[in-house]
Amino acid sequence: LTPDQGLDWFEDRLREKATLVAHSASFDVGVMVQARPSLMPLVWEAYENGRIIDTRIVEQLLYIEKGWYRIDPKTSRKPKFTLAACVERYFGEDVQGKTGEDVWRLRYHELDGVPLDQWPKSAADYARKDAEYAWRVFSRQLKRSMSPNLFEQCLSDWSLHLISAWGMRTDPQVVDRLESELESVVNKTVSDLLEAGIYKQAKTGKLSKDMSAIRELVTKAFKGDPPKTPKGSVSTSVETLEESQDPLLLKLAGISNDQKLLSTYIPVLRAGTEKPLMPRYFMAESGRTTCRNPNIQNQPRKGGVRQAFIPRPGNVFVACDYHVAELCSLAQVLIHKFGQSNMADAINAGKDLHIETASSILGKSYEETLQLYKQGDKKAK
Repeated sequence: LTPDQGLDWFEDRLREKATLVAHSASFDVGVMVQARPSLMPLVWEAYENGRIIDTRIVEQLLYIEKGWYRIDPKTSRKPKFTLAACVERYFGEDVQGKTGEDVWRLRYHELDGVPLDQWPKSAADYARKDAEYAWRVFSRQLKRSMSPNLFEQCLSDWSLHLISAWGMRTDPQVVDRLESELESVVNKTVSDLLEAGIYKQAKTGKLSKDMSAIRELVTKAFKGDPPKTPKGSVSTSVETLEESQDPLLLKLAGISNDQKLLSTYIPVLRAGTEKPLMPRYFMAESGRTTCRNPNIQNQPRKGGVRQAFIPRPGNVFVACDYHVAELCSLAQVLIHKFGQSNMADAINAGKDLHIETASSILGKSYEETLQLYKQGDKKAK
C-alpha cells in the first residue's frame, strides 16, 4: 500500500472496531496520527476498548509474572523485549534486515514517492516480515496467560508515548530566577565556609571542600565516635552533617541540595527553554514506570524545579492523586487472593491507614491518635 492507502486501511480497521496487534505499537500508531491527525479520536477509542495490543508489553508482563524481569534464568541475563529478541526466543529465528549493509529499517524515507513495484525486494520483504513476525509472536503469546491489566498497560504506554513525542517546555524567566536565587545562596554560604576553613582554594582559583577539616569537625561533634561509612571512614553524608548540630556543618548540609539543583537540574531546565524536553518511559518490574532523559516523573519537590515546567498555550497542568492508592490496591489484592484484608476493613470503616499505623506504634486508640494528629502533636505526625 502507498502511504495514503495505508492510512485509509488503518482508518477502516479502526472504524470497523478490529483488533490491531503490533510490536511497540505506540510508535507505529503515533506515526499514523502524525500523518493524519483526524485519526486521534478513533485511536483513543480503540486503546480505551482494548483493541490495540502491543506484543512488547505482553512479553514484559509475562516476564514480570514469572519473576524473570531482571534476570532470565534460561540465559542468566537481563531479558530483551525487542521484536527480534521475541522472534529468536519463540522460534529460534534470526530476524533479517535489522543490521548489515542492506538495512531498510531506518531508510524508508529514500523510497517516499517511489512506486511500490520499483521497491528493492529487501525493502518490501522487511516491511512485510515485520508485521508477520509480530503476529506470529502474538499467536504464541496467546497460548500463555494474558495479564488482566494488559489493555490498561497498552493505553498507558500510548499516553506516555505522546508525552515523549510532543515533549515539555520550561519557562526561561522562571529558570533564570531560580538559577540566580540558588547561585546567590550557594556563593554566600561557600564564601563563609571558605573563611571558616571548610572550603579551600587552589592556585587556579577553584574552590573545593576540605574533607579533612570536615571529618575533623564531624568527629568532634560526635565526641570522638562519629558515624562511619561501610568502608570504615568517617561519614560526611548530609544526614550525618545534620545530626551533628555543628553550625558550620549545618551550613554545609544546607547548601548540598541547592548545589545539586544547580549542577543537575538547572542544565536540564535550561535545555527545556530552547527546545522541548522529550522524556522516555519504560516499564518497571513492579508494572509501574521509569523515566529517563530527563526523569520527568521524579523531579524535586523543593527548590522550584517543578514550577519551571509550563503547559502549551491554551492548556493547563492538572495535579491529581488518589489517597493511599497503593495500599487500597494491596488491600484489594489480599481480598482476591485470601478473601479477607484488615486494611480493607479499616478503609471501609472510613479510617486513615496512616493514622491506624501510628496508633499501633503509639499504643493508643485510633480516635486518640487522630485527635493528637489534628492538634499538631509531633509524635502523632
